[in-house]
Amino acid sequence: MPTTIIFGILAIVFGYLCGSIPVGLWIGKLVIKADIRNYGSGTTGATNVIRTCGFKWGVLVFFIDILKSIIPTFLTVVASNNEIVPIWTPPLIGMSIMIGHNWPIFANFHGGKGVAVGLATLFIMSPFSGILAFSIAIPIMLLTKYVSVGSMIGSTVGGIGLFLQITMENFPVEIIQSRDFSYAIFAIGGTALTLYKHKDNVQRLLKGQEMKLGEPAKKIKSQEFND
Repeated sequence: MPTTIIFGILAIVFGYLCGSIPVGLWIGKLVIKADIRNYGSGTTGATNVIRTCGFKWGVLVFFIDILKSIIPTFLTVVASNNEIVPIWTPPLIGMSIMIGHNWPIFANFHGGKGVAVGLATLFIMSPFSGILAFSIAIPIMLLTKYVSVGSMIGSTVGGIGLFLQITMENFPVEIIQSRDFSYAIFAIGGTALTLYKHKDNVQRLLKGQEMKLGEPAKKIKSQEFND
């Protein structure tokens, strides 16, 4: 097997392990001495940390989640540009980071929803698409008071932006990284994964039970995670 492919596989595994770092879970156990997966949305994401532990702790989790995405993605993009790993490694490491965050090996495979890590990865692969997703998501969150709605729409718009950049020859905004079609793996897969992880939010929205910005998290039925 070529060395570049071996390095590519190792990078993808590294991405999954980075994504698996359950920062929100650790913060919850530190601040409220409890598993935040038993509260609110039942996830370890920054939004649930804000609801259970407070705004400053949620912001801390948000930025650490971004770092655990940006660092491996950036290193992989640089390695790809220097032909150390195959060109398809960056989009696959983006997916592995999201999968690790959502199903972390260090937290019994029960984590977050991948919004922050997905957005951070998107910024590295395509700054234009990342800015587009962010600029759409934040106003929608503020207007509707639903983080889930902004996350789903922002992710979809960002995925479409990236897909257009790698398929349109005369796209008006120059992409920094390669236009290789393998980036469609993340454009489609990352968006699909985000939407899938929000299926419960959609059901709560339809029932009028979705929590809004500023609402404190309520304790939900205790679950056994064995971690």
